[in-house]
Amino acid sequence: MRARKLFNDLNFNLITADDKWLIYKYETDYDKIFVYFLKDRKVYEIECFHFVDNTERTFVPMEERPQNIKHSATYGHWQKWNFVVWVELHNAINEQLIELGWI
Repeated sequence: MRARKLFNDLNFNLITADDKWLIYKYETDYDKIFVYFLKDRKVYEIECFHFVDNTERTFVPMEERPQNIKHSATYGHWQKWNFVVWVELHNAINEQLIELGWI
């Protein structure tokens, strides 16, 4: 359970924990980061998305957008991006791998 605390300290929430998957998610208005652990294949993946505001329209701050269309194409688009793993996240992933018995 130490891994879960390390992820929680980094504002990642455990969203799935079953026989096949462990999935952690970090989310802000502009960023979504997922860390997937596929148990039966002993692999993990980090997936990152960033919301890019539409520069062709007048900028509307995130808190002023209607909740149901906050991330609609009216305001911009989601973009998948490469990700640099910071040391604290690396430590959380490493601890999870140890707890799963992979290393």
